[in-house]
Amino acid sequence: MKNLILLSLFLLSFVFTVSAQNTPSQAKKTPEQKASMAADRIKADLGLTDDQRQKVYTAKLNQLTQKEAIKTKYNNNLQAGEADFKANNDAFKASMKTILTPDQYTKWSAKKSDNNGKPTGGTDNE
Repeated sequence: MKNLILLSLFLLSFVFTVSAQNTPSQAKKTPEQKASMAADRIKADLGLTDDQRQKVYTAKLNQLTQKEAIKTKYNNNLQAGEADFKANNDAFKASMKTILTPDQYTKWSAKKSDNNGKPTGGTDNE
């Protein structure tokens, strides 16, 4: 009887674990959703104005749209499109430099460097 109860508890925990992995929150986000999340995160981190936030959103959306176009162009072969990805990322950084104040840009650049290449809303890896 004890074994039956333990087995039942184990199976229940397994079912809950598997079902938790299939939640809708893990669905692939659209470029618009990613750009909005990145703009909100950057706004919170750097204290952007609403106008700056909108410009960051537009720049990030453009970057993500271009990234998808590059992926399609090279059939998801990231190494083949490396130069295009770099140019896209450089264009995004240049647009951020025009949107942010020098102090904000310095903080944004430092935050990106502190994350050791992990996405922060300012990289093309989101």
